[in-house]
Amino acid sequence: MLLPSDSMFAEISDMMGIEIYTDKGLILGIVNDFIINTETKKVEGLLVGEPNPLLVEHSRSVSVPFRWVDAFGDVILLKYFPRFVPTSPIPARISLWKKAADEVIRTTEEVTVSTEKKLEREVKKAGRTIKRKFKKSKF
Repeated sequence: MLLPSDSMFAEISDMMGIEIYTDKGLILGIVNDFIINTETKKVEGLLVGEPNPLLVEHSRSVSVPFRWVDAFGDVILLKYFPRFVPTSPIPARISLWKKAADEVIRTTEEVTVSTEKKLEREVKKAGRTIKRKFKKSKF
């Protein structure tokens, strides 16, 4: 959706502070800022600073893609918004990340121990070789 070119800046500035409503009629929040693509000079999204906690977990800021905007005037109506937006990491993901990190640490420790044992064997072998050569040498 493009704004009319002759009043684009006026309308964008007029949209600051306007209430945004979902397609279900729930208030999402108020437009705090815009996300603008500087190359295409188009509005990519609307930033909602303190959204409705019933729609966004912990009322964390969210960006609403401008393509979801259905209409704007006194308020902004969205043609789509998810039922609920989680903002904290999912516990299952955390346990997977922890498991992966633990596996990396365990593997690294195994490689380190294995390398140390190989080095120890090589040093002992070299020591035995040196002893044999020393015994055989005629001083």
